[in-house]
Amino acid sequence: MKKLVAIVGILVATGLMAQTTIISDNMTNFPTGWTTYSSSSTHKWTKVSSKYYSSSYSAKNTAYVTYGNSVTDYFYRSVSLSSYASATLTFYYWMDTEANYDFLYVDYYNGSSWKTAWSKSGRYRSWQQATVSIPTTATQIRFRFYSDGSVTDTGVYVDDIVLTATSGPTPPPPPPDPTTKEWTIMVYMNSDNNLESYGTADINELEYGGGSNSYRNVIVQWDRISGYDSSNGNWTTCRRYYITSDASNSSTVVSTLIQDIGEVNMGDPNTLVSFAQWTIQNYPANKYFLVLWDHGDGWYKSEEDSPLFKGVSVDQTSGNAQINVYNGELGNALSSIKNYLGRKIDIVGFDACLMGMIEVMDVCRNYANYFVGSEETEAANGWYYAGFLNTMNSNPTISAADLAKAVVNSATGLSTLASVNLANVGTLVSYLNTFAQELIYARNAGYSSAISTARTNAKGFYISDHRDLYMFANNIYNNTSLPSALRTAASNVRSAITSAVLNYKNSSTYSSCRGIAIYYPSSSSSYNTNYNYLPLASSTKWDDFIKGATSVSPDPDVENYTDGRASGVTTFDVISSVASGPVYFRYSINKPQRVSLKIYNALGQLVQVAVNDYKEPGEYNVKIDTGLERGGVYYYQFVTETETKSGKFIVTK
Repeated sequence: MKKLVAIVGILVATGLMAQTTIISDNMTNFPTGWTTYSSSSTHKWTKVSSKYYSSSYSAKNTAYVTYGNSVTDYFYRSVSLSSYASATLTFYYWMDTEANYDFLYVDYYNGSSWKTAWSKSGRYRSWQQATVSIPTTATQIRFRFYSDGSVTDTGVYVDDIVLTATSGPTPPPPPPDPTTKEWTIMVYMNSDNNLESYGTADINELEYGGGSNSYRNVIVQWDRISGYDSSNGNWTTCRRYYITSDASNSSTVVSTLIQDIGEVNMGDPNTLVSFAQWTIQNYPANKYFLVLWDHGDGWYKSEEDSPLFKGVSVDQTSGNAQINVYNGELGNALSSIKNYLGRKIDIVGFDACLMGMIEVMDVCRNYANYFVGSEETEAANGWYYAGFLNTMNSNPTISAADLAKAVVNSATGLSTLASVNLANVGTLVSYLNTFAQELIYARNAGYSSAISTARTNAKGFYISDHRDLYMFANNIYNNTSLPSALRTAASNVRSAITSAVLNYKNSSTYSSCRGIAIYYPSSSSSYNTNYNYLPLASSTKWDDFIKGATSVSPDPDVENYTDGRASGVTTFDVISSVASGPVYFRYSINKPQRVSLKIYNALGQLVQVAVNDYKEPGEYNVKIDTGLERGGVYYYQFVTETETKSGKFIVTK
């Protein structure tokens, strides 16, 4: 979120042009009128009566209780839209899928290839309406379901499909600019809320920085609201601007108005996708920078925050709608943009509060190369746009990494801001997984108080459940009384953060922060269960740790094994129970787990810890050639999560 100011509700009336209904299907006769296809002989789109929006039936992507793995199935039909100015597809959906992995898509065929117009994944366990713009060049539309190779849920229901086309004059096209420039900056400016006047100020900053030129396009989709700013015409719709230069730094917007697209819901991820795809099509470039400008709350809707602020991009006119992170909306939108572009977005930035979190970066890393965001709340005026545009003026072909750093370097008056190389976030996630496992082991071993102190002493933010990850790991590492395996894991997390963060700029209050926050509630009882749906909760044990888990559960795919591996059966052997030299042990494990091998003397005193680590499945050999006296009798204890084995060996003289 940005600076809090008064909230005023508003209703905006919009006019409707004459429309023709092309398709109206309540699925009562499905699949009549549609052609169906499935890669599976059993899982395919089927008419069902178990769940529906209107007339007793809907279409479900499978006839079974849950859908299958690695399934692609769809239904499609031909349409004729060439004589119309625009077309809109609406439908209702009910969805229970694995977020960011199993998707419902709406595609259209443009005569040569299929294009994705809309996509969604996650859990929406009540009927939702979707509105999708369909190009009038489309000759077919289809509803497509895709699942990956793991985790299945209930699936998707679709009902009440309506395609309408609008007659009348075709809207004027944007100013043509076929030249492929070095950069296109796309600013998704949602000031349809109490930030309206700050949106105007940032448009002026973009103009003062030089706006568009022969090396770059600066395109803004700007949504406004009534009641906060009456300057520049006091319009309240959503417009697209080609930003031009204003060296006088006046408060008047001088940029070129490309389109007024009426009132739209900027809190709908499809609106974001539509803007990005339109910009990419009309303003080609070698590199793209997507900025989401508005309120933000990190990965989730915070219970301790105002009802206005949740996810990112809060649209007040549309009932405080927002683009959420935990349920897959942000990931779905960025995925669609990446697919349309044909590669990752060069930079994705959040000029919004509290978005500098590992949970958000973990989503973005699949769709973008670099990230800019703040761990803490931002002042309402946010980034200083003229600053980094001036850097580009001096270096028009600036790299993505250097532009991300320039945004941070040019910031003024912000508590925190950092740029991150998303290519290195995967390594951080991997180290975070090990760190979480070691935290669980240490907590069970009696170190919970020290861990809690480390959290308390890590910097918190406006939402106190957000903590600076580097500071927490550093506090763990610096406590020499903690187990060495935990301190090593903490050190690896610190190093991974240092490698991922390109630069950061913090006020003195946040001088020890390093650019990446993490969700870490003070107690397991305050755990927000929406966190379960994040990709980070699937790929790491961090959620287990903050939920208060007392053991590390096996990975989900291990639970599905049928060859005995899920039981964690191990083999363990002493190569020779009587040895004159080094003593050799051999063991194998069949699932990821903690392994300990300790050696005791005849008095029961601990002599050596040969193994004390988290191990992946495999066979291991252990050699002990120090610390054993000749003529001594020793005992070993081999411990995994499921069993303990012990015995005796002798070292001869």
